[in-house]
Amino acid sequence: KEAGGESDKGKLAVGAVIANRVKAQSWMGKDLKEVILKPGQFSPWNSYTNYAEGRQGKEMLGEAAKPSKASYEAARKILSGDYADPTGGATHFVNPKEKEDVSWYEPFVENKPIKIGRHQFGSPDNPNWSFQKSLRPKVRPKGLGAK
Repeated sequence: KEAGGESDKGKLAVGAVIANRVKAQSWMGKDLKEVILKPGQFSPWNSYTNYAEGRQGKEMLGEAAKPSKASYEAARKILSGDYADPTGGATHFVNPKEKEDVSWYEPFVENKPIKIGRHQFGSPDNPNWSFQKSLRPKVRPKGLGAK
């Protein structure tokens, strides 16, 4: 439901955030279920977890909530580990048009999130996070003996 209207890359990016949270083994959760059902973290589950009086919650368990084939494929990639993380290790994402006032959003923006579809991906908790940073030089150095 978080990425239902997104491209394949957008669906994979949302799944990568969940996987990155599991990898972090932090307050965000220790396993997939704990991460996904952490109250207040994934708003479609607000009705189920009763967070924020259910605001932004969606029907998550009925027939109407059946994921698309593309969503199943993104989930398969995440669960198998057979994917390249399009978020660069992001632990958070938000659709700025749907966000409520949240305390983490300002540091999130300060840490330069990346945009994939309608979402921004990044990390408000890690000031050193930046998708833009790369260990690769922008211009490859000339090989030895090059003139």
